[in-house]
Amino acid sequence: MKTEPAEVSFDLHPWADLFPLMCDEGLTLLSLSLQDKGQREPIVLSEGKILDGRNRFRGLKALNRPIETLNFEGDDPVSYVADHNLHRRHLKPSQRAAVAAWLSELLRADNLEESAESEDTADSALALTQAEAANQLGVSKRLVAAGSTIKIQGHPDLINLVKNGIMGIESAVLVSDLSMDSQEEILNNSPEDFRKAIKDVRDKNKLGKTRAGESSEPSSNSKRLGYNGTAAGSVSG
Repeated sequence: MKTEPAEVSFDLHPWADLFPLMCDEGLTLLSLSLQDKGQREPIVLSEGKILDGRNRFRGLKALNRPIETLNFEGDDPVSYVADHNLHRRHLKPSQRAAVAAWLSELLRADNLEESAESEDTADSALALTQAEAANQLGVSKRLVAAGSTIKIQGHPDLINLVKNGIMGIESAVLVSDLSMDSQEEILNNSPEDFRKAIKDVRDKNKLGKTRAGESSEPSSNSKRLGYNGTAAGSVSG
């Protein structure tokens, strides 16, 4: 354990940024707790960067308090970050899926760095890392795959809206299917217009599915006719 002065500064470890930061209200409550009870858990560092404790670090900096740090000595920083954040945070399934999508991308990037892989092998690696991330975050592989779709083809802000609980994952997938210009237009709306725009996207998707279902059903005439256009059950000739 080491005590650092209040003015100390640390970069964030990539794994630390998996989970959303506390909102302003949550950070205020944490700061009040730190002021009243002091720092009870150290800021955990890996390679000189914050691995766990971003919010405590922000709270202590706001209070101008000395900061207790501890170097991570384990061999699985991913599990450490996931375990220590999941029990503290009450995340919705969509938020967990967004976190898992980030996690699967980081795991895949690590795997690709270790070996040169073909495209087919890389696709298999992505599926594997999605399964790992789903298991780590306690969500379905389907939701993680949806989160990855948003991260890959969506506007950069889109996955963060899901991660912060502002947008559901199903709505975000629909928005990510739009052109980038259309996505930016929706994201730049006021909160009220933003909600209306998301509802419009969902309604259009439902209408498209309804029309597709209607067009795939046989007409009343076709139900009465055989495959060759003659009345079903009749004999031509």
